[in-house]
Amino acid sequence: MRKSSLLLILVALGVVVALVLSCGTGDEPKTNANSGASGSITPTWNNFAQGFFQNYCLRCHSSSVTGAARNGAPDGVNFDTYSDVVAESANIRNEVSTAGMPPTPPMPTTTEDQTLVAWIDAGMPEK
Repeated sequence: MRKSSLLLILVALGVVVALVLSCGTGDEPKTNANSGASGSITPTWNNFAQGFFQNYCLRCHSSSVTGAARNGAPDGVNFDTYSDVVAESANIRNEVSTAGMPPTPPMPTTTEDQTLVAWIDAGMPEK
């Protein structure tokens, strides 16, 4: 009976370890009740992209930032609005895909970069 009890304990421990490891690293996109079959949210301007640009891009690519404070961002290349981003989407996709932007911290995670590219590839849904 001792061998069967030990075996049962080891199996239970293995299940617990497997559950803990399957929880992920926290770098995965969040999900909600509106998630698709894959379990991940479909990124939109409202639920993802707008925050991405606010967090990582507007410190240089904003119409309110001028001169040297733009850190080399070309004048007129601003991401203040959804329309601004759509107009520059091909360039944005290229820069994010090649890790060219942003040039300084804070930096988006790999998952955030991949989600932005997926949003662009999906036609940049607004809502």
